[in-house]
Amino acid sequence: MTSDLESALDPNTLRHALAAFSPLSVDVVAETGSTNADLLRLGDADATTRVLLAEQQTAGRGRLARTWVSEPMGSLLVSVSLRLPRRLAELSGLSLAVGVLLAECLNRFGAPVRLKWPNDLWFDGRKLGGILIELLPPADQHSRVVIGFGINVRLREAARDAALQPVADLREAGLTATRTELAAALLAELMQGLRLFAAEGFAPFQPRFAALDALFGQRVQLGGTETGIMVGVDPNGRLLLEQAGLVRAFEAGELSVRRHE
Repeated sequence: MTSDLESALDPNTLRHALAAFSPLSVDVVAETGSTNADLLRLGDADATTRVLLAEQQTAGRGRLARTWVSEPMGSLLVSVSLRLPRRLAELSGLSLAVGVLLAECLNRFGAPVRLKWPNDLWFDGRKLGGILIELLPPADQHSRVVIGFGINVRLREAARDAALQPVADLREAGLTATRTELAAALLAELMQGLRLFAAEGFAPFQPRFAALDALFGQRVQLGGTETGIMVGVDPNGRLLLEQAGLVRAFEAGELSVRRHE
């Protein structure tokens, strides 16, 4: 039996919920390879913001070219293509800002979601979702970004076994909202919050990220080589590690918890 959390997405309800953010299009497809790839192919011909949701992806992608496993109506699979009036160099911290907006929204639904730098949503110490941001060639006065996010709604044992790390789903958090209600709230939160990012960059999101940081104060390893105590992120979204009494900033890398030996 299908629960409310696993019900089909309603595109008309989503369009109504996002009407304030026009010009905007919203489409829901039963299946596609990758919602991000679909929106990237549409290019940047005009200022329309495009939202694409899929009930299932067959070639979903995550960070570092990893595969995103999904089952029909088992996840929220969403991509948003929009123009931001910022040049490429001014997009630092965008994935963290997106994570803040999604996590804050899910917390209001009752799911105590936290963030793992740079682009993971965590629940109960396990991966609940991820964010993938891709760019079209920038124009003089704006950048067209494609923001993709996937959130596990219901994971069967086979999907858990196929994952390369501990994973969680929204069903475990006790959520009773429909997938359409969740998608509408998440997208409205995202669209509104991106207006702030467009105006001020990541800086106003820095303290909000700190409040949701899953690994603050823990000894972590970055990229297999750098270790230290995570002490937050800077105003550009760079990871801050304390190493031998000094704080260093890092722009990229795979972050993991360093266990005591």
